[in-house]
Amino acid sequence: MTGHRPIIVGIDGSAAADKAVIWAALCARRRDRRLHIVTAVDMPGVVDLSEFAGEATEFVATAKSRLAAAETLAVSVVDDPTFEVTSSAVEGGVMDVLIGVSAQAELLVIGASETGAVTLSLAAHSVSPVAVVRGRDIDGRPVAEGPVVVGVDGSDVNQAAVEWAFAEASARDAPLIAVHVWSDVDLTR
Repeated sequence: MTGHRPIIVGIDGSAAADKAVIWAALCARRRDRRLHIVTAVDMPGVVDLSEFAGEATEFVATAKSRLAAAETLAVSVVDDPTFEVTSSAVEGGVMDVLIGVSAQAELLVIGASETGAVTLSLAAHSVSPVAVVRGRDIDGRPVAEGPVVVGVDGSDVNQAAVEWAFAEASARDAPLIAVHVWSDVDLTR
């Protein structure tokens, strides 16, 4: 595993993040990669942490607790003593942190959010491919071998995403679903 970029999963303590951790751990094991779990610690508007030492300590304690729980979950799913899991709490806003760590990732994994704002922003700005984990639950755990879904718009930029999706589906022996969306409504008016 040394020398390879890790699979990185972003967490926020939600049930969606737990699904992402499970999926990312299985993906990392399958690819023989280290799993790195990251959470953002954001204290907007705070310039001098010494004035807010108690609150800062609480934010950091919450982040450490989330990371410890996610590490335990990842290790329990893989059940391999050689599986390497690391974690870090990174100061900053969620988007800044995830876009920043994407530069070191082979794959960035996140859980599906209710609004999709993080998903859309990561799709536009991530350096690495992004996997968004969503879908059915079986016994409280996500289906490990669901389809690979890729958005297709026919552009040159989109070609890399399509190639990655084909390779991922082939490696996982999973179905590939290509999605193309259009509108019959003239939006230029």
